[in-house]
Amino acid sequence: MLRKIAKYVLPPMSFRRKLVKKILVAVHLKSPVVAGYYNTLYHQASMHPQFHSMITIKNGPLISIVVPAYNTPQRYLDDLIYSVTAQSYESWELIIVNASTQRERREAITEVTHKDTRIRVIEVENNGIAANTNAGISIATGDYIAFCDHDDVIEPHALYEVARVITSEHAEVVYTDEDKISDDGEIYFDPHYKPDWNPDLFMHVNYTNHLSVVKKSILDTVGQLDSRMDGAQDYDLMLRVIDTYPKIIHIPKVLYHWRAAQNSTAQDFSSKKYVTEAGKKALESHFKRIGMSSVRVSPKELQPGFYELQYKPYENITIIILPFASDALLRLYVEILIKKTSFKKMKVQLIVPKGASPRFNTPNVSVSTIPSGDNYLIHGLKTAIFDQTILIDTLALPSEGEWINVFTPVLRLDHIYAASPLILFDGNIIEDCGLIKRQNTYRPLFKNQPARGNQTFFGNTSWVRDVDRLSGGVTLVRTQEFRYFIGEDETKTPANYYEEKRYALLHTETTFNCHSIRLVKRAPERVISMFNPNIDPNGDVYEVYTPEAAAVSVLITIAESEGVNL
Repeated sequence: MLRKIAKYVLPPMSFRRKLVKKILVAVHLKSPVVAGYYNTLYHQASMHPQFHSMITIKNGPLISIVVPAYNTPQRYLDDLIYSVTAQSYESWELIIVNASTQRERREAITEVTHKDTRIRVIEVENNGIAANTNAGISIATGDYIAFCDHDDVIEPHALYEVARVITSEHAEVVYTDEDKISDDGEIYFDPHYKPDWNPDLFMHVNYTNHLSVVKKSILDTVGQLDSRMDGAQDYDLMLRVIDTYPKIIHIPKVLYHWRAAQNSTAQDFSSKKYVTEAGKKALESHFKRIGMSSVRVSPKELQPGFYELQYKPYENITIIILPFASDALLRLYVEILIKKTSFKKMKVQLIVPKGASPRFNTPNVSVSTIPSGDNYLIHGLKTAIFDQTILIDTLALPSEGEWINVFTPVLRLDHIYAASPLILFDGNIIEDCGLIKRQNTYRPLFKNQPARGNQTFFGNTSWVRDVDRLSGGVTLVRTQEFRYFIGEDETKTPANYYEEKRYALLHTETTFNCHSIRLVKRAPERVISMFNPNIDPNGDVYEVYTPEAAAVSVLITIAESEGVNL
C-alpha cells in the first residue's frame, strides 16, 4: 500500500521524485549509487573470507601509512581505523596528520592513539593536502610509505600482499586494484581491474591511484609532495618517482575501497575542477625533466583528469599498403586514403602493389610499386626510404584528416616499438583494440564493445594504453628496426613483432573506420562444416565477412562522398 501511495505522490521520473531523492541523499538517508552485479560479487566473496591470522614475513618491511585528516566524520574515521588495525600483516605504523579545525573532530582523531600503539597522530595547521601529507612523511620510520585518504578503507590482507611483493620481487613501487564504496559503506561498485605497469596509459591519466606504496628512499631522492600541485599532488609525485626508473609491481587484487562521499572525487570529479589544471602542470614538468619540453599537454574535453599529448610531427613517412585484396579494390582504397589525409608539408612515400597505383598525382606524395606475391613485405621495407613506416593490411580509413600528424609522432618515445590506431566497425563499435596475453594466447581487447563512453571493469575503452601485441591491421614501426626484425623471413609479420621490455602502444586518440568491411584475406582450405562459409567461428564471437563486391560498393559510396574522381 505504501509503495502505491509513494508511486502516486512521487511518479517515476517526475521532478518531485528527483527532488526528494536529492534531499534524501543530502541527509544521508539514501545512497547516491545503486547496488549492481559487482556489489553482489563482492559480498559473496566476503562470505567466505580467508583466515586472517597475524602474518609475519621474514625481513618484511615496516610500512608507514600516511593519512592527512581534516574534520573527518566519526563513521569514516572508525571504518579507516578498523581496516588498518585488522591487517593480517602486523609490521605497520599509521600516521594521521590532524589538520581539523573543528574541536570535536580534532579531539576524536587524537583519541584513536589509544586503540593501538602503532597509531601516531600529529597536529598541524591546515596548509593544504600536500603540506599536511609531507608532515606525516617526515616523521615516518617505515621503509615504505603507503598513501591513504581519511575516508577510505583497505582490505584486511592489503599490507600483507604489499609486503609479499616487496620481499619476493624487490618492488620499489606497488599499486593495487581498487573499487568504490557508497557513502554509507554498504554498496561496492565501479571496480577498476588495472593493467600491469602501463607507462603510456599513465601519461594520459593517473590510473595507479589507490593503493599506492613507494619506497621511502626514493621519496628522499625526488622530494616530497609539491604544494603548488595540490589537486594532482599524488600524480606529480608519481611522475617524479617513475623518472628514477624504479621497479614497479602491480597487485591484481582489489585491496582499496575509495569512498564516494559527498564532494568526493570518487563520486564526482567535476567537484574538483582544479585537479585537471594541476595534472596538466605535473605532466608538463615531467616532459621537461626528460628532455621533451616540446610535448603539448591538453586536458580532454568533458573528461576531467584525462590528457591528450601532442608530440612534434615528423617531416617524412613511408606508407606500405600490403596486398590483402584485389588490385582494383586496393587502388580504390588508396585513392580514398589519400583524399581523406591532410599531408600538409609532410613528404610521404607510398608503396603499393603493381596495379594498385592511384590514378592521380598528389603534392608531397611519391608512389613506388612492387610486384605482389612472395617476399612483398621484405621488398617493401627495402624500398622504404624514410625512418618511420606505416604498414596497412586492412580496409580501414582514418576518421580525421590530421591523423598522420597525430599518430606517427608517438615513435619519439624510445620505449615504444610499434603503435596502432583504434579501428572501429561502422564508426562506433571496436573492431581492433590490440591484443592482450591470456593463458599463453593472445586475445582481442574490447572487441565488439562500444568505443566511446564505455566504462568497463578494465577502464574506459577510449583510453590510450599499452597492449601486449598488435594485430597488424594498421601498424606504425621504425623502418630500420622492423627491417632487421623481418630479415628474409616473410612469415614474420607486424602481428608477431614483439620484444621484451618494450611496449606496443594502442593510440586511441587516432581512430580508423572499417565501414562494416571484413575481408577474408586468404582462402581457407575446404572443409566439411556445419557453419556458413561466411562465418568464422574460431574467435570469441562469430565474425561475418564481406564479399569483395560488397566492399567495392561501400568504397565507391565513400569515394563519391569524398569527391574522388572515379
